[in-house]
Amino acid sequence: MSLKPREITREKLLLVEGKDEVNFFEALLEQSGIEGFEIIDVGGKRNFAKELKMLALLTGFEKVKTLIIVRDADDNADDAFASARSALHSIHFHTPNCQNELREYEGRKVGIYIMPGNFENGMLEDLCMSSVADQPVISCIESFFECIKQKGCIPKNLSKAKAHVFLASQSELVTSIGVAAKKGYWNFSHPSLQALTHFLQEA
Repeated sequence: MSLKPREITREKLLLVEGKDEVNFFEALLEQSGIEGFEIIDVGGKRNFAKELKMLALLTGFEKVKTLIIVRDADDNADDAFASARSALHSIHFHTPNCQNELREYEGRKVGIYIMPGNFENGMLEDLCMSSVADQPVISCIESFFECIKQKGCIPKNLSKAKAHVFLASQSELVTSIGVAAKKGYWNFSHPSLQALTHFLQEA
């Protein structure tokens, strides 16, 4: 779901940055057979603390047994992790000491997963593209970006640009990473996604 809940009805909460992430994780959870999560779009990486404080006031929050934050590493995975920990501390939750791990305290699991994973900088788009890295079209995409680089054209966000060019190569064009997940354009069984899938299964 992307609308803010009026009450908490599930014991597992997954907080993500935006609508693309909601769609991506809905598809991933369904594909992996993982049930029980309520996915909440916080409306941007800077809003986790604010949204957590609001959620903590809702009926049913006291019954939550698993709370996970997933956000992009962007330019610094350590800073992203520290920011997510700070958001959880704002509602007095005990947090894991390391990214991409779960911590259990007094019957509640709390986790922070920083994408694309492996303590690397990057974002959801990098994770998605890693899942299709073995497709033949990737060499064409790399050649395209090398060509435009030589012409002096350098995209501000190369990860997003590559992902959108990949989507443009599909039989049915979509411009959303999340919608692409629902259409099966990303390979959820690829080894690059196994760490994230396992993390969610353990939660």
